[in-house]
Amino acid sequence: MRGYLRILFRSLEAAVASWTEYRLDFFAALLTTLVESAGRVVAILSLARVGVLDLDPDRALVYVGAATLMSGFFVSVVGPNLVAFSRRLLEGTLEYVLLRPRDPVFLLMTETASLWGMTDLWAGAILLGVGLFRLGAGPGEVLVGALALGLGMVLAYLFAFLLALVGFFSVYVHNLVNLVAGLFGAGQYPVRAYAPLVRALLTFVVPVYLALNLPVELFLGARGVGAVLGLFLAVLGLWLLVRLGFALGLRFYTSASS
Repeated sequence: MRGYLRILFRSLEAAVASWTEYRLDFFAALLTTLVESAGRVVAILSLARVGVLDLDPDRALVYVGAATLMSGFFVSVVGPNLVAFSRRLLEGTLEYVLLRPRDPVFLLMTETASLWGMTDLWAGAILLGVGLFRLGAGPGEVLVGALALGLGMVLAYLFAFLLALVGFFSVYVHNLVNLVAGLFGAGQYPVRAYAPLVRALLTFVVPVYLALNLPVELFLGARGVGAVLGLFLAVLGLWLLVRLGFALGLRFYTSASS
């Protein structure tokens, strides 16, 4: 366990060193995040005002805050690692990971990080905190909701990594990263607001409801604690599926030294 924590710390340390080299880009990213967050808030409040969404402004802030946190997680963790994974497959250097005395899937999912998504993480935390404070959410609801949101991020990452295993057969993984990030961006609105077909897609095919809407419902006290157990089982099941898919993909992998 200590070895895995050391790996996470080293990845984060390298990301911080890279991030501090380009301070002007950081302020540009911060400005972009502020504009995007404002646009999300205006959009969901406008839909709520005309009756499309059955949400008051404070609950809308919770939905937007959770979606902004997920967006920051994709920029900071998911995207960089999936791109690094696809590059290893393309260049045939995956064996450098396979030969290390750690779980290869964990190493590939934590190989690198980019702190350019930190602005989204900060903005999302602020929006979420303001919404929950105005709603008077209790410590128990906040704790359970935060745990569920963390599990939801892991679930979204595992789903994205499962799709990235297509890289064993195709090099177009970059498009998959953008596609998955866009699909989870739909979680800034309640799934029930979409048409029945889209609602089924975002619930049973792409786990947007489990990863984003369910944690928000726990923040709002609309679900019981048992939902967290269900979410954990979904994460565990998807992790096992990723491990199986990775093992199958290795049968078609050709290294640069072959």
